[in-house]
Amino acid sequence: MLDGNHAPVPDALIEVWQADGEGRYAGFHRGFAASSFTGFGRATCDDQGRFTIETVKPGQVVDLDRRAHAPHIALGIFGKGINRRLYTRIYFPDENANGGDSVLSSVAAERRTSMMAEKIDAAGQRYAFTIRLQGADETVFLDV
Repeated sequence: MLDGNHAPVPDALIEVWQADGEGRYAGFHRGFAASSFTGFGRATCDDQGRFTIETVKPGQVVDLDRRAHAPHIALGIFGKGINRRLYTRIYFPDENANGGDSVLSSVAAERRTSMMAEKIDAAGQRYAFTIRLQGADETVFLDV
């Protein structure tokens, strides 16, 4: 996580919500109770503004209105100097469903990359994501 001067933001808290690999959210989909996957977690940033999330890559989600959402991880961001929780999503660059995602499509095309993870291994098992709180390359934050 970086501030407007590209300096690390230490001690920020990241909350994570996501579907499992089949696109199911805990508590919202039948049959999910048998799973130990909660889809929720928290991570704190270290002195360099880094945080780590170890999870499964989420599947494509169909919401209650039958709209399909590309695989994504929802983030809530708290920290010093942040007056209200910020929300964004992490999308994956290798997903064909990105083009039809209503949230991602609502963002100006030139800004969508700020919500896109960067694949850091050929197998697609590891991704990096930088949250930029201000500036020309600021991460898109959502109104919820």
